[in-house]
Amino acid sequence: MRVLIADDDAVSRLLLRRILTAAGHEAVPFADGVRAWEAFRLEQFPVVISDWVMPGVDGLVHISQLAHHRVQVVTDEVKEGDEILVKVLDVDRQGKIRLSRKEAMPPPEASAESKT
Repeated sequence: MRVLIADDDAVSRLLLRRILTAAGHEAVPFADGVRAWEAFRLEQFPVVISDWVMPGVDGLVHISQLAHHRVQVVTDEVKEGDEILVKVLDVDRQGKIRLSRKEAMPPPEASAESKT
């Protein structure tokens, strides 16, 4: 399986690449967010392992934090270049920021069945 690795830390990239390669996967590493994003847009990567804070990337929102419903395809919810409202969920000791779009959205309306 092809795995995109996006991490500005050279040691992390090397370790991930070795682990993935030993497990029989094709690891494709990138040191900056802009190049990783471009590769992700242009190529087929079923798996992405990414550092949260990287040069050239404004912010990342995990697929599970895009909407209140289960998102199968990211581009069904957002497109490249979209500016979206997010809520900061946490900032850890290393300065990594957890973001959520769904927490910044109004809650979904109750279904018609639950109202009766």
